[in-house]
Amino acid sequence: MVGAVHANAQQDEADRLYAKGVEARHEGRNDDAVRLLRAAAAIQPDNADVLVQLGLALMGAGDLDAAEASLQRVLELAPSYSDARIGLARIAFRRGRLDKAQETLAPVLSSEPGHADARALSAQIASARREQVERQEADQRRERERQAAEREARRRAELERLSREARTLRIRGKVTESIARYSRALELSPGNVDLLVGLGLAQGFAGDHEAARRTFRRVLERNPTSADARLGLARVALWTGSPDEAEALVIAVLADEPRNLDALMLQARLQLARGKSHEAEEIYSKVLATDPHNVDALLGLGDARRTLWNERGARDAYERALRFDPASTEARSRLAERPEPRWQVDIDGLRSNLSDGFKPWNEGAFRLGYRVSPSTTVSAAAELSERFGEFDASFEGRIDHLFTPTLAGYVLLGGTPDADFRPKYQIGAGGSARLSPGVDSLLGPTIAAIDLRYAEYETGGIQTVSPGLEQRFLGERLWLTGRWINTFDPDRGRTGGWLVRADVQVVNRLRIFAGLSDAPDISEGLVLETFSTFGGLVLDLDENISLRASVGREDRDKAYDRTVFGIGMSVRF
Repeated sequence: MVGAVHANAQQDEADRLYAKGVEARHEGRNDDAVRLLRAAAAIQPDNADVLVQLGLALMGAGDLDAAEASLQRVLELAPSYSDARIGLARIAFRRGRLDKAQETLAPVLSSEPGHADARALSAQIASARREQVERQEADQRRERERQAAEREARRRAELERLSREARTLRIRGKVTESIARYSRALELSPGNVDLLVGLGLAQGFAGDHEAARRTFRRVLERNPTSADARLGLARVALWTGSPDEAEALVIAVLADEPRNLDALMLQARLQLARGKSHEAEEIYSKVLATDPHNVDALLGLGDARRTLWNERGARDAYERALRFDPASTEARSRLAERPEPRWQVDIDGLRSNLSDGFKPWNEGAFRLGYRVSPSTTVSAAAELSERFGEFDASFEGRIDHLFTPTLAGYVLLGGTPDADFRPKYQIGAGGSARLSPGVDSLLGPTIAAIDLRYAEYETGGIQTVSPGLEQRFLGERLWLTGRWINTFDPDRGRTGGWLVRADVQVVNRLRIFAGLSDAPDISEGLVLETFSTFGGLVLDLDENISLRASVGREDRDKAYDRTVFGIGMSVRF
């Protein structure tokens, strides 16, 4: 009986503690609830309701491990206890184990589809799972963006390095390495206009003009108004001997951008190449007014002044360029150049051995020339000749003028006082024109020339008309000359003939020549049919002194034959 009373008292105490604990939990006093419910569980350790409430109180107090243990014990005692499963699902949810939470909750939703707490928790789990997926996707997206940004930063750094190296190598003249850098940079940035312009310039400097032309046209396909591309094409045209095309492109750029310094620099180069040094000087000065430290413009200004024979002004420009760029080898080399000589003295001597027992002829000539300007030279000559015991002293004045870099002409007037066998007087004119600048290193320029001469002898006047053509080869180290010689005299009328000659620059300072002709020759006022062979050499001792020697053989129709030996010397100062 006593035992039953004691058991009832414990049951009442457990019920009281349980009720108080549940009340405390509902009021949010989780610590009190845990204390009360643990006391109740100590009295009734297998009471599933007490253990459920204890687990929920521990969960509210933040002791998830103890709460999980208490609720697991409930499921051992009552596997279908829904509140225990919901509590365990909440613990898994709090720990972020969403799959575990959904798995734990599934039996409750299966057996009690309308359970409000289970449905609410399931919705929370689904929402959390969506948020988790969104966070993962956002994290992945941010990671992809971070990696892409790193790749772009590396690409930009590599592109900047290659561009800088390519430009530096191009400026230093290492065009092969420069082209390789530009090509690699374009792989990183296809269609980059600045890179394409740099590549075109490097290709042009390397001599691959067709590749440069294609590259600049690619730029114009992307940007038809690109001044850099049009100026690049102008440079190619200039390099390939098409100054008119180059000038048209430069003028088009300047029409859009009158202050484009690169266009002005090219225009100045074109003017200088055409012998318009005053115009070039003005343009270079215009560039320097905007950019006083432009070394290329200073070098060009010096070149223009030097061609105008303003040596002091030229050296001043070169010295300024050297101050702004102490490493400029071009400025140093120009300053080291000696002024171009303006005077030239030519001295020649001839001895002719004649057949049929005739005494030899002796001739000596002296010519003094002076360059009045870069395009005009005046000269005076005196020649003393001895033939058959008679002496003639002849004098001549001549003016040579360069109208353009491709067109030159001359006039002359001479006479012989008391002439015995030389013309009493003679007048002449002629010139040459470069018809083609050359196709490549094999086939060089083509030059046309003509000489007109009238000479008055004791026997009458004789006219000579000699058109000719010269073709150069092998980088102008070999040239062939042909002339059609026509002589008109009162007795015979026209007498025609020809001359061919080959010149070879064997080494830089030695040139040899040889030729033959079948043409009329004038001697003592008579026109004689003559077949000639000749040859010789010209040796440059230095830039200002040249020696020459020649030998020739003339077979004259119905007259003596002649063997001619000649030596000569030219001195420029």
